[in-house]
Amino acid sequence: MTDIDQRYQDVLEENVILQKKIEDLTQKLKEATSVVHAAENTLLKSEVAKLKDEVRKNGEVFLFKSIEDKDQLVAHFTGLPNRQTFRALLRLFDAIDIQYVKKWRVARLNREEQLFLTLLKLRRGCSDLDLASRFKVEKTTVANVFLTWLMALHHVIVKNLLMHVPSRVKNRQHLPKCFELFPNTRIILDATEFASANPWA
Repeated sequence: MTDIDQRYQDVLEENVILQKKIEDLTQKLKEATSVVHAAENTLLKSEVAKLKDEVRKNGEVFLFKSIEDKDQLVAHFTGLPNRQTFRALLRLFDAIDIQYVKKWRVARLNREEQLFLTLLKLRRGCSDLDLASRFKVEKTTVANVFLTWLMALHHVIVKNLLMHVPSRVKNRQHLPKCFELFPNTRIILDATEFASANPWA
């Protein structure tokens, strides 16, 4: 056998060894790919289970969306006549950075839910424990939301409203006869009084 024949034979043997290595590596790659896919499937199944649980919990939370189509329910729970009024009130806070009383931001409830919670407490006099149960949050979160939005409502509505109240002089010029006994009247506010729990008690 010549040197060329020997080298040719060696190359053929090396090719067989390399081919075997390629087959082994291909098999290992398939096995690794199936392990990766199994791990991905497990992670995805876990994520789906978490999302289903979140959807289930959200279904149990008392949301404005669940009553907004019925004006009677909106009025009953918020004191506002309909969802359009609620949405208009909510839009007043679009450009406002709300500073929470307890110095921590409420992430569990969005602004719509926070305003709904506040109006619900004002209208129905619900306890913090009741609201915490309805909205699936802690009592401290309810207190933080309620006090914060109460101050925000005061700032946006009352302070902005007072900017547009005419002066006493202008009011006297246009005062109806039924108010002649009250010449210093500038504005009439209709309010409802009810007892509520002290959030710090």
